[in-house]
Amino acid sequence: MGFSGDNGSAPAHAAGARTAFAAVLGLSCMFGGIWLSDGQLLGTNGSEAGTLAMRVCTCVVYFAFFLIARRFSRRGNGDVRWLFGVAATAGMALFTVGALCILLVMPGLERGGATWMALGVLSLFMVKTIGAPVSVGLVCLFARLDGAMVVRACTLGMLGAFALYSLASQHQVSAALGAYGTVGAAGALLCISLLLAMLGFGGAPLGRGPEKPPVLAALSVPGVVKRPMAKVVTPGFVIILVFSAMMLGFLRNGFTGGDFHGDPVSFAALILLLVAAFAWRGLRIEHVFYGALLCTAVGILLAPSIAWALPGLEQVMCGLGTSLFEVVSWALVVWAARNSIETLEAAATMRLAATAGHLLGTLVVAAGVVLAAAPAEALFASEQLMVFVYMVLLVVLLKFPGLQAPFAGAGDVSEYSIGTAGAGDVVRPEQDAGDGSPVAGAGGGTASVGAVAGSQAALQAGGRADGAGDDRGCAHEAAGRGATSSAGVPVPFLPDSASSQPGQAPIDPVSAPCDTIARTYRLTAREREVLGLIAHGRNMPFMEQELVISRNTLKMHIRHIYTKLDVHSKQEIIDMVEALIAR
Repeated sequence: MGFSGDNGSAPAHAAGARTAFAAVLGLSCMFGGIWLSDGQLLGTNGSEAGTLAMRVCTCVVYFAFFLIARRFSRRGNGDVRWLFGVAATAGMALFTVGALCILLVMPGLERGGATWMALGVLSLFMVKTIGAPVSVGLVCLFARLDGAMVVRACTLGMLGAFALYSLASQHQVSAALGAYGTVGAAGALLCISLLLAMLGFGGAPLGRGPEKPPVLAALSVPGVVKRPMAKVVTPGFVIILVFSAMMLGFLRNGFTGGDFHGDPVSFAALILLLVAAFAWRGLRIEHVFYGALLCTAVGILLAPSIAWALPGLEQVMCGLGTSLFEVVSWALVVWAARNSIETLEAAATMRLAATAGHLLGTLVVAAGVVLAAAPAEALFASEQLMVFVYMVLLVVLLKFPGLQAPFAGAGDVSEYSIGTAGAGDVVRPEQDAGDGSPVAGAGGGTASVGAVAGSQAALQAGGRADGAGDDRGCAHEAAGRGATSSAGVPVPFLPDSASSQPGQAPIDPVSAPCDTIARTYRLTAREREVLGLIAHGRNMPFMEQELVISRNTLKMHIRHIYTKLDVHSKQEIIDMVEALIAR
């Protein structure tokens, strides 16, 4: 798939590639199947408010699964494959019963009657039960991928789902399948997605290891410094996630049409986006976010200007904007699960927040339908409201940079431009990472000692396994007592027995941990030098002068380090080094 993997052995590379393949294909099959069944069953149901009822049922299902996942995660002694397998199997059975009720039973009932409405809501609820366990399971599977794979895997998987749905929605294909064939194909895709998710978890150390409960052991990622979910899910994170998900609920609202993915041009555009995502090795999630904003702005704001010249273009652009916003939504959910100690609970919580965003977007159009006299007026009014909401969102994010969400990319190095008065500056607790990720302050906590120690133990084991022969040319940092910890206090030196002899230069305690990290994550010699300076709390002007390189080159090295270590701030790098020193 062209992903860059971890630095481990060939079997580790192969296992990572298999997991990435299962995750991408599973995501495409899951959402492709869900959207196909939704479109066909809602069309058969024929209720104008069917989409709104479906969104409500989806939120109820995800809330129920959130409670189950929360209890299961906190118990800490279960097998996550058992949870996902049992819940998804039960959901598949309910999906089948609900689909048969809509296709076979409801057409024989009096339309609009109490029995018809009650059976319709119950059937929709049963149909939606399959989504929660499969999607949360796939989020956990994505969270186990190597950091360099995550963004492209999310993009390929979600765009693949839209392309699959668009292909099946083409007139010739849908006519050939028919109602029963479409629902059957949707069920088959969901089954394939479930099997792929189970295969992806096949190599997880479930139920093994005395250091961690089975749930944590199965969802751990070597080298990732996980933190409590409350420290990962910032206000900006929730805002971006909910508002990104709103666009799908808004454009696929069921009241005013608005689902444009059945257009052949939309299908061709999705294929082009897939090719671009596959070929773009430097793809970051903020690139997708900006593309989503651009496509949506063109589709909504410029619709009157381009409709006369290129009819239908505004619909295609809105459809592409929806697809890209869903990529952002999924990637943010994966980021939260990947960086939280409570991976399973975080995945279920964030998927619930995303479905709440879908419901909110549909409610915007529903309010317009109630207040407007005609569907066209309702669509126009709701479009203006959505534009206003997104403008307010942008103003808020620009006004309060601390609310910005931590995108799951290579990391933001803008923090080095803040508070760089002198070469010996300390890493202050109150400095933000620049990407929204929380930094431990005087009164705030970082990741638990046990979680950090567990991840660093895996890091040390990886460093020993790689051997001492890798990167022999890595430069060692010069000693200095100006090195500081994440709390702004001097890093403790090694015991006197390990110190250098009189007349020799003192041993730098940061050097050995940095060498271990460099071997484990295969940093280049220059990246190792930059890592050492970061671990000492040096700022950008000092590093430029010390290494005799330009600012852009230095930023490039820092981004590469962030990507390889799967961190999002220099504070996390210092935490990793200090954890190794403490051991």
